[in-house]
This record gives sequence, C-alpha cells and structure tokens, in this order.
Amino acid sequence: MLLLLNLSWSHGVLPQSWLRAHVCPIYKGHGAAYNLPKSYRPISLTSVLVKLLERMLLARLVPFLGNRNFFSRFQSGFRAGHSTLDQIYRLIDRIQSAFSSQSYVSAAFLDIVSAFDSVWHPGLLFKLFRAGVQGRAFRWIRAFLSNRELCVIFGNASSAWFPVGAGVPQGSILGPILFLIYLNDLPIPTGVNVAIFADDIALWPNLNNARGDVALNKALALLLEWARTWHVLFSPSKSVAMSFTRKTNPVTPLPLMIGRSPLTRVPKFTYLGITLRSDLRWHDHCNRIISAAFLAASHVTRIITATGPSPRLIRQLVLTTVVPVISYGWPLWSPPTQKLWAKLESAICLPLRCALGLPPNTHRLALLVECGIVGPQIHHARTALAFAHRCNALPPSHPVRSVFFAQRTSVLKPRTPKSHRSFGHYIIAAEASWDIHCSEQEARLVCTRVLGLTRQRSLLHASKSSRKYDALDPPAAPCPYILRDPRPTAVLRARFRLNRQRFNASLFSRKLSPTPFCSVCPDVPETAHHVLFDCPAHDLARHLLFAGLSACECPPDIAIISGDVSKVPGGVHSEVLAISARFFHAVNKIRPI
Repeated sequence: MLLLLNLSWSHGVLPQSWLRAHVCPIYKGHGAAYNLPKSYRPISLTSVLVKLLERMLLARLVPFLGNRNFFSRFQSGFRAGHSTLDQIYRLIDRIQSAFSSQSYVSAAFLDIVSAFDSVWHPGLLFKLFRAGVQGRAFRWIRAFLSNRELCVIFGNASSAWFPVGAGVPQGSILGPILFLIYLNDLPIPTGVNVAIFADDIALWPNLNNARGDVALNKALALLLEWARTWHVLFSPSKSVAMSFTRKTNPVTPLPLMIGRSPLTRVPKFTYLGITLRSDLRWHDHCNRIISAAFLAASHVTRIITATGPSPRLIRQLVLTTVVPVISYGWPLWSPPTQKLWAKLESAICLPLRCALGLPPNTHRLALLVECGIVGPQIHHARTALAFAHRCNALPPSHPVRSVFFAQRTSVLKPRTPKSHRSFGHYIIAAEASWDIHCSEQEARLVCTRVLGLTRQRSLLHASKSSRKYDALDPPAAPCPYILRDPRPTAVLRARFRLNRQRFNASLFSRKLSPTPFCSVCPDVPETAHHVLFDCPAHDLARHLLFAGLSACECPPDIAIISGDVSKVPGGVHSEVLAISARFFHAVNKIRPI
C-alpha cells in the first residue's frame, strides 16, 4: 500500500478506480419537493485508499497556506478556530449599531448555484498555482480532478458511469479546502463588510440608510463581475436582501441589484440556522426552535417502553439530540419571555419524565437536577461566558476579537433596552448577576442535591490576559440510580424521591385522596417515611433491607435507600442499589408506588 501511495504521489497519476465515485443523493429536508433533483445533496463515496492520500496531503496543504496568510479572514467555513457564530455575531453587532443611531442598515444574502458541483477546474488549478501549490502537490491535485467519473445510486437502482468535467466531489477529504481556495479571492470593496461560511455569503455596508445601500450596490456589481470571470452563478431566487430597523415608519430603502435583477426584500431570513427578523426580535426563531426541540423530544420518547430503555440512555439521547437543538446560536439570541423559556425547559423534560414514569405536573427543575442536566437559563449564561472566553483567546487578526473588545469598551447609554444591548454588555451584566441567579435557582429546588453551579469563580477580572475567562465548574452528575438502574426500578425510585408516589399523604396533598391516613395503621399519615420505616405491612421487606445494608456497613438513610449512593464507598454501590431495589419492588406489590 505504501509503495502504491508513493508511486501515485511521485508521478502524479491515479488509478481509474480512485477517480470513480458512487453518488448517494441525501434529501435536504426543509419541505423540499421529493421529485426534484435539487432537493438532494450528492455525496460522493470514493476509494478508501485515495481518501488516505487526500488526508496526508490535507495535513500539509492547510499549514502551508496558513503560513502564507492565504485564507481570507472573513471565511469561516471548514477552518479551525472559526464557526458560524462568528459571522452571525458580526452581523448582529452591525445591526445593533444601526439601531442605536436610529437608522436602518441593509444586508444582502447571496446563494451560489450548485456551489461545489460547478467549480471550474482550470480556474481552480490557476488559483492553486498562484497560491504557491506547485510541483508534486499541484500535479497530483490536477490528476485528482481530471477524468473523474460517477454513477448515482438510489435505493436498489444505479445509473451508468458518466464523466464529470467540473466541481469538487462532496464527501471527499480535499473537496472543502479546494472550494475555499476557489472562493478565496472574492472581492471585498472598502466600505462593505462580508461574511463567508463555505458558499453562504452575506454583505452589509459600514454606512447606514441610503448611503449604505449605494455602497452595497457597488459591492454587488463588483461581485457579479468576479462571478462572471470565474464561472460562478448566483441564484436570483435564493439570494435575498433585508433592511434592519426598529422605526415604526421606516424609509423605503433603495433596491439592491445583482445584475439587472433586484434582490427580493424579505421581512425575515434564516441565516446559518438563525432566523433574523427586520427588527431583530427573536420570537420567530424561538418558536421554530421550540417546534424542533419538541420534535426531537418526541422521537426520543417514542422508543420508551414498559421495560426500557434505561434512564441513562434516555438522558444521553436528550443531551445529544434535544439540548443541541435548543442551544445552537447561544448566546447570540435568547427567548424574549419567561413563557418561551418554560417551553424550552418542557421540551428537555418530556423524555426524562416519560423515562422515569412521572406525571406531567412534576416540578421541572427538580427533574433536571435529578438527572444532572443544567436548565436552559443557566446553560445560556454558561454558554455566554464560554463564548466570551473564546473571543478573548482568539488571535488579534480575527475579526470577532476586535468586535468583542469594541463592545466591551463602549459606553452603554442609560435606559438602553435589553434588545439593543450588545453581547459585550451582556457579559458584564452576567458576571454581576451570576451569583444572584444561582441563589434564586437554588431556593426553588425541591431536591436537596447540590447543582454544582452555585459557587462559580469570578470570570472577569481587570487583567487583560486570556485567563480572565476561566473554565466554568462542571455541572452536577445525575443521581447514581439514574446511571445504574433499569427503567422499572428507576421509575419506583423517582416517584419516591420526587414525592410523586401513590401513598395517601401525597395523594391527599394533590386532592386525589379523601384521607391522608395509612390503610393499615389508623390515624397515621401514609408518608414515604412511614412506609419505609414504620408500616407493619412491609416488615419482612424492611428486615431484609436493613440486614443487607448492615452487611454493606451502610446506615439506613432514606437518601441511600432511595438511590443516592454517592456518599457510600464505591465498592458496594451496585450491591446497595440491588438491595434497595428489591425492597421497592416488594413494597410496590403490596402498595403500588
């Protein structure tokens, strides 16, 4: 294999099997028509050997171009230290700046038609050579792009092989970096800012009102001239424009032209996954996120049966499918009302509540603490401080760093609405109120377990070093029985711990029972403590329980019996949980929990 790879690299030749790709169309979703080819993303499956050689070349090509400062500082796609949040952050900062001066600012969002599939090979090779990629690397990439063939596989059907004369294969290792090289010399005129993430391009002017629209039209004309030179086509139907303003009677903006076609002005647009409104309010985006979060939560809930899966698996699915949907884009947006915050919290709690067999009126915060998951509002503050730490640690040439420090040093006018405050000002307020918010959350806890978030170190100091944003303390772990018990046992423990059991005292407090007294012990309330320690109906199960705990040298504490064995020596965790589980199942047969 090594001999074959060295031969290919030395002579700049590739076997024909390395140049063939099976294309699997992946449905894009978002309501696209199933019968249209443009509704699918063509992913190329190529030879494993050529991917190995591509990865070896990529590990050398990226540092080579990086040392020459080749890539545009405004390109965030497929690059380490860059993300979609960088571009959204810069755009939101510009919009808030226009709002503070009682003006409007326009922005153009451009979409390239079949971006990866329409790369002009001669133009790409010319830009590679101009960037300094020469010799064996240039010859090998030229051979990699030449004489390519593909066939489309869909279900059990496949097409014939046919040649491809343009584009870089999606699904290859070198495809993204080659596309960035092709798009790197995008012209950026003075007076206009640009944000590029792969093929998503956004432009906005430095000036407000009509003067900004004039500068934006000049930039669009220059961009169109570049596109014609390099055989790039912008989609008139997917390219749109927006005017951001908070005025009740805004001035009609100038039309933004791309060629002879004016860009359609829309009241809202989803840019890199964030729905932006012309007034920069987050109701539409939040409602979309709530719908997506409940959809993901319902998919997780659908797999829960009477015997499984375990709460540990459900918790992991919630953390990997529901929480990322909610937290994407934080802290650049936040729900504007407490009602929307509560809906996000409900979406997280839905699978957890079903996995633990709890009723709908279970206290949400208590459930999150039981499962060791941070609530949305605390998670939002943690994410904001982590993003601030990242902005502070970026190199000076990064555009986000300069924006962040400009916000931090700007003077906040009195009585400025929260929606007009920049992220830098939000960080200053978050540090001051962090301890207060945590104490309020702690006062609401139904359980006595510690969140692990109440004693945060000060994250912002007067020092200018990168250590001014220290790492946050990790969240508390879930109660041990969540990680170890099967679902039937975890349901009994959760009902017992969160006061959701069917004992008469609990039912009477919820107005579901006419009396709080035990059916065996007259004039004695049937509480969890009474069932556990006093009721004679469970003497045999209690005797076995206490004997087992005594053998493990554990005290008969109600927290240990109900599943919190964190203070028990690690070697007997499983045994203590098994002993208490047998007790709960014995009680459940006599008196359903």
